[in-house]
Amino acid sequence: MVKNNKILIVCVLLLGFYLFKNFLSKNMISGTYVSNNKQSLIDGPNFGDTLKIYSNDRFESQTWGNGKYKLKHSLTGTNIQLNYRFEFGEASYEMNIYRSFFSKPRINLDSDLEYYFEKID
Repeated sequence: MVKNNKILIVCVLLLGFYLFKNFLSKNMISGTYVSNNKQSLIDGPNFGDTLKIYSNDRFESQTWGNGKYKLKHSLTGTNIQLNYRFEFGEASYEMNIYRSFFSKPRINLDSDLEYYFEKID
């Protein structure tokens, strides 16, 4: 009986950690983010780009301009899809959002290069 309780407690803790790290709401992600990338990405921001996310489904960015966003929740976590207009029509850019116990939310630009937007406000 004690062994089953320990297993249950470990499972609940792991599930809680997974949900804390991967599932974020609009209110949790609203704010100002700054990119840390050292070079421009092909369809992404320049170094020091600012991304402002509002709780009314709107965003502002130096790279993508003004537009709307959608949050997508799945078993792998939360993604944000930025929808914006540019000179050839409409486009979108999708990124993963995550956080740890010791950091503010981050929006992943390129996981291999460790480029991300970090929330500053």
